[in-house]
Amino acid sequence: MINKLTIHNFQSHRDSVLEFSDGVNVIIGPTDNGKSAILRSLIWIITNKPSGDDFKSNWGGETIINVSDDNFAIERSKGITNSYTIIRKADLQGQLFTAFGTGVPEEVVKLLNIGEINIQYQLEGPFLLSASSGEVARYLNKIVNLDNIDTTLANIAKTYREEKNLLSNTKTNIEVHKANLAEYDWIDDAEKELVKLELLDSEIEDDRWERMALSEMLQDIISLSEEIKSFEPQVLVLPKIDTLLNLNEEIKQLKEEAFSLDDLLSLIHEDKDKIITLGNKAKQLSQIEESWNLHAEIIRDLIEYKIIDSLYNKITDMEMEVKALEKNYIKLNKEIEKIMPDVCPLCGQRVHFSTTGK
Repeated sequence: MINKLTIHNFQSHRDSVLEFSDGVNVIIGPTDNGKSAILRSLIWIITNKPSGDDFKSNWGGETIINVSDDNFAIERSKGITNSYTIIRKADLQGQLFTAFGTGVPEEVVKLLNIGEINIQYQLEGPFLLSASSGEVARYLNKIVNLDNIDTTLANIAKTYREEKNLLSNTKTNIEVHKANLAEYDWIDDAEKELVKLELLDSEIEDDRWERMALSEMLQDIISLSEEIKSFEPQVLVLPKIDTLLNLNEEIKQLKEEAFSLDDLLSLIHEDKDKIITLGNKAKQLSQIEESWNLHAEIIRDLIEYKIIDSLYNKITDMEMEVKALEKNYIKLNKEIEKIMPDVCPLCGQRVHFSTTGK
């Protein structure tokens, strides 16, 4: 129950405070002293009507109406701000409402629990007795919330019509889309052709890589052919190399035979033929020396290709061995000349020795 009303700058009230008692409260006073303004201030905070500024006092300033009971206070203000404020006395926490339009915040409605049906204006007849049947029906509808049922049914009918129209439009759109979709029937066939094209593209890509690989192989073959041509001079020299190798084997054999000259000193008195053979060997050494000159020319050709460098070194070593053999041969010839008589004891002829090694 409201037990206090505060009015500030509302019509004829600059600052008025009314405290109510339990039960019926009567406000009395001369005409035009603000009794009806008190009721209008209550109606304004309960219904947020009227919505204009005609009720504001002519001396200006912000209009504030405050009603309270033992648990809460509700304040309606209009001026710098246009708001409702709920203040709970238990914790003094305020709740501000600003965006409510021409209505009343639901929280305020629930706390006040007062509506237009609870208000009777001055000069109005007895409640419901002087009202028409339609007005009585509207009051009763508000009491049992039949107006909500009417509003709900109207909203349902409206929603039904909207949904029906939407369904009709949707069906029409579906038919249009089906017609549009028929224009794209070729997509399935195109997709199959696309798969074929992708396979062909893959095969073409494989062929391209294969061609690249074959091209690289062809370039390798051409390079190998050029490289093989560069070895043709070495191939032509191979027969000469074989000849040199054979001569090298002969030199080795002659070298082995030359080492047996040390044993010749003990056998020279026994066999004249061996002495003659030594002379023949000396001639062969001379032939070897001539062959060596030929070999040296061949070796000089081989040096250009740097393929038989090691063979040349070996033959050079052999030349030194042959020269050493020649020196040894001359030395042996001189020793034989010293121990042999001028006349051969076997044939009686004079013996002549060559110390040139040829």
